[in-house]
Amino acid sequence: MANEVQDDLENTEQSEEVEETEESEVTSVEVTPDMLEEGSNDDEVEDVQTQLENKELELRQATEKHLRLAAEYDNFRKRTIREKEDFHKFASSSIVEKLLPVLDTVSRGVEFNKTADSIESVREGLEKVDKMFHEILKSEGLGIINEDSVPFDPNLHMAVFQEERDDIADQTVIQVFEKGYKFKEKVLRPAKVKVAKNDAEVEEPSESSNEEVGE
Repeated sequence: MANEVQDDLENTEQSEEVEETEESEVTSVEVTPDMLEEGSNDDEVEDVQTQLENKELELRQATEKHLRLAAEYDNFRKRTIREKEDFHKFASSSIVEKLLPVLDTVSRGVEFNKTADSIESVREGLEKVDKMFHEILKSEGLGIINEDSVPFDPNLHMAVFQEERDDIADQTVIQVFEKGYKFKEKVLRPAKVKVAKNDAEVEEPSESSNEEVGE
């Protein structure tokens, strides 16, 4: 009987120890980890929100910069097109302005020649106009192709006649029928010329040279 009572007491003490141990474990799990996890989540949310705000600001600034550059480029493109159109529109204004004195001289000559008694005044007027006209065009870069006794150049001349000549080298310009003109380095119109033809200058191969070739 005494043994049974002692066993009951021991069992009771062991069950109480187990209950205390379970209570302490439950208490330690419920308090500390949950509190720490809730605080860290709040910090992470704030960091993400801050990053999103910064990215939105960068995107807005980049968009505004892109729109500003696009507008500036469009204005530059329109201004360039307008300047180019104006250049082509008024490119010849300077030469026209220089030709105004020639026009005035021609107009005065026409009025004067209506009552002129001599053809000499008409000739002098035409020579004056011709000189003024050539001087203006020369100052703008116009050159005249009007030389004879020079080698024929297909870039400058157009041969319209050939003449057999023994006293002039072959392919030499002997007469200019119509002047040619070039603007700076560009040929506007080749000169129409007569060219000498000298067959005597075309040397026949000698016998000695033929023999050397054959060897």
